Amino acid sequence: MSLLKFLSGRFSGRLAPVRERLFHYLDPATIMALTGVSRAVRSATKAEMRGTYYNIDTELAKFVSDPKAFRRAQAISNALITDLEGDFVRRFLTKEATPDKMHVFVREDQKAAIENFLLSECASRNGVVKQTTSWRHKAYNLSADGKIRQIQVHLVDSCPLASILGDSLGTIKLCFISWNKAYCLFPQDSIVKREGYLLQDPYHPMNGTVWQHQLQRLYTQGIQTLGMPWAEDDSWLTRLRRVGDKHTWIMPLDTSGVALGGIEHVPDIVIESATFQLKAVENATPTTSGPLYRYMMTPFFIFSHANLQHNYITVLDSSGYEDRVRQLSDRVNALLRISLTRLPEDQRPLCYGSFINTLQNQTIPLIYFKWLNTGMPVPGHWLYFDNDLRGELERLWQERGVPVEEWEMPGLEWYD
Repeated sequence: MSLLKFLSGRFSGRLAPVRERLFHYLDPATIMALTGVSRAVRSATKAEMRGTYYNIDTELAKFVSDPKAFRRAQAISNALITDLEGDFVRRFLTKEATPDKMHVFVREDQKAAIENFLLSECASRNGVVKQTTSWRHKAYNLSADGKIRQIQVHLVDSCPLASILGDSLGTIKLCFISWNKAYCLFPQDSIVKREGYLLQDPYHPMNGTVWQHQLQRLYTQGIQTLGMPWAEDDSWLTRLRRVGDKHTWIMPLDTSGVALGGIEHVPDIVIESATFQLKAVENATPTTSGPLYRYMMTPFFIFSHANLQHNYITVLDSSGYEDRVRQLSDRVNALLRISLTRLPEDQRPLCYGSFINTLQNQTIPLIYFKWLNTGMPVPGHWLYFDNDLRGELERLWQERGVPVEEWEMPGLEWYD
């Protein structure tokens, strides 16, 4: 029997336990290398990892009594577990002991499911809900196995992915977990080399000492944080990227028992088609310690319109592309005007007059609409244009000259 056939799982029976045992001893770097051997080995590795080696339910069980119910609430709320202020996701992917604190980011108008679940957990397990210094952060202290573990929920205005891309200290923090997948945008650095590059200025007076404390925490864990690579060629850091491209490590999670039924949630393609790009900067913000050579996230545009079911992120890497993105936004807004005007007056949003009469196009998120604020149902025959917008964004992406092997998204083909 060839090693390839053995790893790809073509032989079961008495050899299956041997293969399972072998996978148990592989480190994350080896697992990443295996996924690139062939499609068959990738598929077998995926199946082996998600139920045993990367069993997210085991880690969540340290926090909540019913991990699958938590993930169901996570899917309904479109919430992401992030490393913005912690390191739960990276340590989960590197198979290190996960911390006793987990950070969840969720859009303010979609928080109900995840918040209600955590309130119920606190009530049934003598937990404590603590309001932090910001009204946007709420901590749920849960007791399990004689330990107090904390889940911090952070409320955001647009979408959690935008916060991850725009507010992370460095590339090492660009990891997150959805209800069904774990993502690491720079796996070679973050997981294999255990290093990352700065995306923020830790010395800016507006940031206080938050970033500096994060640098110290990373250092104590053996993580090296760098400014820029010494090599002149940094194209592997600054190339145009998609969240779901071949450079991202996407680990599917076991979803058996997570009952979603027909519940609406963010499709994987919405997350994985989001584009981003890093650019090198020299002391972009004033510091008191001399020049700082680092990277920053190129500005991006968020489509967050009332006639879109989901938010879409696209990087504005050039003035020409930015103009075309603005035109797309104008087209969506024009369709929104038509949709609003045809509604009966008692179903129109409170901001209808100012939106229709304004000289400038505005983006009105669904949260501001009267029927959501009052609990009224969305008007019948309300039109969404997600498929049309996704098609246009895909067309613009293909016109940007990115090599096909770069923009293909194996996550959509091999991991679903």
